[in-house]
Amino acid sequence: MAPSPRRHDLVWLDPARAGDLEVDAAWRPEVECWLARGLPAVARRREGGAAASGSGGAGLALGLPLPPSRGKARIALLAPPAAVVRVAPPLRLAEAVGSAPPSWRQPLRALDGAARALGAVLRVHGSLAWQHLAGEPWIAGGSDVDLLVDPGSPARVGPLLELLASWERTAGIRADGEVRLRGGGVGWRELASGARLVLLKADASARLVSRAAALAGLAALPGGGAP
Repeated sequence: MAPSPRRHDLVWLDPARAGDLEVDAAWRPEVECWLARGLPAVARRREGGAAASGSGGAGLALGLPLPPSRGKARIALLAPPAAVVRVAPPLRLAEAVGSAPPSWRQPLRALDGAARALGAVLRVHGSLAWQHLAGEPWIAGGSDVDLLVDPGSPARVGPLLELLASWERTAGIRADGEVRLRGGGVGWRELASGARLVLLKADASARLVSRAAALAGLAALPGGGAP
């Protein structure tokens, strides 16, 4: 049985089970086409326990993002665990960098190398990840690079935040994203700001917690840790 996915994990579904998914009827053809191409869904936070279709059914909360050429809509769906074929952590930055715009590639490789030197792993979600997975244009002018930072230990958080801030200034590319903690993820900008309270986005909730509490449970996540 495939493991339960965490937020941002990639989830491949059996196309033969497309009829078992809970999704708005208007989006079902898009979902069926997506699965037939062998593309994954992404695990998302389940809002209030409600089904994607509004019926209140049970299932794994997933999403599919359409490319800009098809409106860039985000399709919410619920999938029975039996429909899951495979679960994988988000792509490592090193895997996806070749699909980035040419002007991004050298700066992103430098960022990845600097993070590795600190003993951390950088992953990607959002436009760069989908451009790599689907082989279609997702990144437009002004797009951010969406990063997930697996620090591996509390001691690395400070240096990683400094690295991201410095890299963003010199690379001219806006870096969005989260530091992944044991209890969920916190936006790296929130942590870098020194705010006493931060928004911790967990698999089933989002709540304000103290910065100290968010960092207290930090540990390497499945698929994370040092390269």
